[in-house]
Amino acid sequence: FSGEKAGPYIESDPVGPVNVYGTSKLAGEFLVRQAAKRWLILRIASVFGKTGSRGKGGNFIETILSKARSGGPVRVVNDITMSPCYTMDAARAVEELIRSGTSGLYHASNAGQCTWYEFACAAVRLAGLGAEVEPVASDVYPTKARRPRNSALSISLLEKTVGHPIRLWLEALKAYLMEKGHAQP
Repeated sequence: FSGEKAGPYIESDPVGPVNVYGTSKLAGEFLVRQAAKRWLILRIASVFGKTGSRGKGGNFIETILSKARSGGPVRVVNDITMSPCYTMDAARAVEELIRSGTSGLYHASNAGQCTWYEFACAAVRLAGLGAEVEPVASDVYPTKARRPRNSALSISLLEKTVGHPIRLWLEALKAYLMEKGHAQP
């Protein structure tokens, strides 16, 4: 998406990738639609989980907690909004959609939205660390690829299809931190 929408994107919103990565994901969607009569596409972004991302050098949460523990500056962008998605919950959504026999395009994330700064603050707080997280503008950390200011996803279609609410990103974050031994129940 372009990132210009004020609220979360729904599946039928016009697409408008702002970088090569987004364009390649959209091309993949078109190819899947062309290749099969029945298909299931899940748009998932801002993923966090136990293993982390090999392609991106690890795990955002673990990086933030490491910086917080080391006493170094914890500076996180506060002008990019997203919908965090815990890998465990994404996997459950995939399983439930497959079991339901549905097809089509769905957004999958945890419920709610936040900035990367809000996400980092919650991780530090839930892990019981006293470090201060400083909000910064995204231009402080320039990247080669342009990033959308808003990549928040509406999951109302997913919730309607699976028949129950998806847990909030904050609850999912706490579950992740407990799984990794960073937080207590």
